[in-house]
Amino acid sequence: MIWRTFMAGALQDRPATDFVKPQEDVIPVLVDKENSKLINRFTPPEEMELRHYRYGGEPVEQSERFMEKKTLPDVVGMPWEQANHLLLMMEGFQDVELVPEPNPAVQAGVVHRQEPAGGSDIPTSTKIKLFYNQAQEGPPQPVVTLPDVVGMPWDQANHILVMGNGLVNVKRIAEPNPAVPAGVVHRQEPAGGWRVTLDQEVRIYYNP
Repeated sequence: MIWRTFMAGALQDRPATDFVKPQEDVIPVLVDKENSKLINRFTPPEEMELRHYRYGGEPVEQSERFMEKKTLPDVVGMPWEQANHLLLMMEGFQDVELVPEPNPAVQAGVVHRQEPAGGSDIPTSTKIKLFYNQAQEGPPQPVVTLPDVVGMPWDQANHILVMGNGLVNVKRIAEPNPAVPAGVVHRQEPAGGWRVTLDQEVRIYYNP
């Protein structure tokens, strides 16, 4: 991105031109001398070798020798943003792709499968795909863990859900239940502990 920004300014007054094939039909490429693949950033200098290839026939696959390897965590069941942060920022994996894939079996924004699978020992440069349920158009919405508010006065429960957790679609429903005092929540839908998006409807039933 830095290179693109710099070059866009440097070449703004120049017309676009096609790349020109080199006059020489042979190009030099620095490769891993054991497998003739492209070097990676962990390849030691003594394991590199400069070789010449015909233009268009040079190696394109990168060598995995000497690459740092780690065990890939299993992030299935996590919200996509939490899984992405874990892999990139905490575990040091370099290439994570988020792929929207509808799956009604999980909450919106939650990862339901990954490639490679969790537990795999792979180089940190390996491309990792996280497939999450995207129930609506646009980017996935933030997901929160729903608190258990059963047993609380309805106004306190409503305050916790709306002000404390950012939920915007909380409905309180009067439902007689002589087992609890008046004004107290005796059940909720979804139940406490569920992962929900901020706009998902949450119903709290209280004894009027």
